[in-house]
Amino acid sequence: MSEYVVESYFSGDPANVTPHVDELALTARRLREQGAQVWLVSATFLLDEEICFYLYEAASTDAVHAAATGAHLRFERITRVVSLRPRDRTRIGTVRTSSPKGAINQEEWSR
Repeated sequence: MSEYVVESYFSGDPANVTPHVDELALTARRLREQGAQVWLVSATFLLDEEICFYLYEAASTDAVHAAATGAHLRFERITRVVSLRPRDRTRIGTVRTSSPKGAINQEEWSR
C-alpha cells in the first residue's frame, strides 16, 4: 500500500469544500466495496495559496484516480508520496486518531 497526494485548487472559503471532502471519502468507500483498495486519509488546505492536498492510501494511482474522478473532483495531478512522522510522539492525555480504513482508535500517550 502506498500514499498519494491529489493536488486541487479551490477558491473562496474552505468551508465550502468540506462537503466535497465527505463525498471523496464516500466515493473511496464505495470503490472498496467493489474491491478497490483506496482510502481518503486527510485533506490539507493551504489557505493563502487556495490549494488543497488530499492524502490517500491506495494500492495504485489508478485507484486514487477513480476515487477522485468518481467524486467529480477537478485536480491538477496525483503524486505518490511518503509521509514521515516523528518517532517520539509522546503526549499527555487521550488522542483520537482515525485509521485509513475509517475505524476510530483511541491511544493513551503519556510522558
